[in-house]
Amino acid sequence: MWTVSEPKRKGERILIKQLIKQRSSNFELLRIIFIVLILFCHNVDFLVMPDWARWIGYFGKASNHGFFLLSGYFLVNSKIDVKSVIKREVKVLVPGLFYAILFIPISLFIYSQIAPWRTARMDYIKFVLTSPTGLFEYLIRGGGFFFLETYILVILISPILIFITRKLFEKLGKWSLILGFFVILFFYICEPAWENRLTPLFRLIGFGLTFAFGCLMRKAVSEEKWSVKSKTISILALCFIVIYIAFTTHPSEILHIQLPFFFQADPNTIPMGSIWAFLFAVIIVYVFKNIHIKYNKVINKVATTVFPVYLIHTNFLIGGTTFWFMDILHSGEIGIHFWPYVPLATFGLGVVFVFVDLILQKVYKPLMNKIANLNILN
Repeated sequence: MWTVSEPKRKGERILIKQLIKQRSSNFELLRIIFIVLILFCHNVDFLVMPDWARWIGYFGKASNHGFFLLSGYFLVNSKIDVKSVIKREVKVLVPGLFYAILFIPISLFIYSQIAPWRTARMDYIKFVLTSPTGLFEYLIRGGGFFFLETYILVILISPILIFITRKLFEKLGKWSLILGFFVILFFYICEPAWENRLTPLFRLIGFGLTFAFGCLMRKAVSEEKWSVKSKTISILALCFIVIYIAFTTHPSEILHIQLPFFFQADPNTIPMGSIWAFLFAVIIVYVFKNIHIKYNKVINKVATTVFPVYLIHTNFLIGGTTFWFMDILHSGEIGIHFWPYVPLATFGLGVVFVFVDLILQKVYKPLMNKIANLNILN
């Protein structure tokens, strides 16, 4: 029998790696649900449909919070040295840059040969290829929206956030969760005072706080048993927030009143939505923490494509594919109806994106792992 200090045989090392990989699938399934909600949210935005139904797409913003909560939840007990941060950044940047670069020649072909009437897209491609600023912005965002850029920044400051939350929990215990909530609440109360709520700094603060709250959640509730009382409160709170969001996303249309800024579920178009999106994400993460789903190979495999699916879906050069698909489906001034196009587009294109990435992972994953394992700091 070998000890920790003795060299392990190849078969034993493989077995240990397999056991590590075979983690429960509850959070992996949640990540899949989050990306589906984001796809759904974007599809809803491109439809001519009643305002009362648009609240469903709002949960895409809650999913943004969900990803940062999960990151904090899993990273709080990890190493916080520079080498670990570099490895995490590499695992985000490599697929981001891979898809951003891949779509440049593809988009050139599409908009010169297949869809030459989409001149705005071709103009943007020219801007990216001829402007250093345009190229940098395109690459740092993985060719898409804000998520990659913000995630890179949050991971960059994650050692500071992890250190602070660890110390905070040591001092206050579970009360640190209450303090964290009121800090985030204060951030959203002060939100209207920001002149520009679309800046990287604003997103860094907002989602950085979400990441930190995820750290505190792991410390405070990871070992907590899910009692009947906890289940009841969680389900009731979730139902209340869903109903609240449904009635206050467009209050002037549904309630025929104009609610104060803070009490609207979606008072503006910022990616993080409002405190209500944050609360929805927190409760969903808490619920899935307590749902035990045994290791499922299919769920865990699909979950590895969640981030690439986002990159493919939101790439500016190819118009997000989904958005282009929606343009094709539009029928003049009438537009298209919610059913069945949004569910079909979300599911159909989501499945296509998953298979595309499962194939292309064979290209970029070896490079990603090789760069991540380089002894840069030695």
